[in-house]
Amino acid sequence: MIIFNLDGVLADNSHRRHFIESKGSWEWIEEKQRYVNHQTGVFKEKIYDFESYESECNKDKPIEPIIKIFESLMFENHVKLGMEIEIWTDRFESLREKTEKWLEFNVWGAPSCKLKIRPVDDTRPECMLKELWLDEYIDAMW
Repeated sequence: MIIFNLDGVLADNSHRRHFIESKGSWEWIEEKQRYVNHQTGVFKEKIYDFESYESECNKDKPIEPIIKIFESLMFENHVKLGMEIEIWTDRFESLREKTEKWLEFNVWGAPSCKLKIRPVDDTRPECMLKELWLDEYIDAMW
């Protein structure tokens, strides 16, 4: 399988990253499903402004060099490789339609790929979410 990340790889989201970049020293505590600031001892359910971050996703510019690689792989895949190509994003499921429209307009072949997208109620950090997805994929292989 070949995996492409959407935000920051295919789509330039730099104009909206400030909404979700960590402010201060917060750590995700899995068993509490909360963030903790070790300096103050304060717990919070969210420290990011996902709503603002996601409302701007349709304004992302395509990252052309990566899109050309994606499109080349899609063409090669259809012609001879037969590999699964997926696009992963930490955007919420509620943005699936908006995301699919962006992909359809900006990336040839993307509509035929599986789009793995964050469940609406999952606010864990992106790296933890994608690590979980990768673990699930590996487990399914065995």
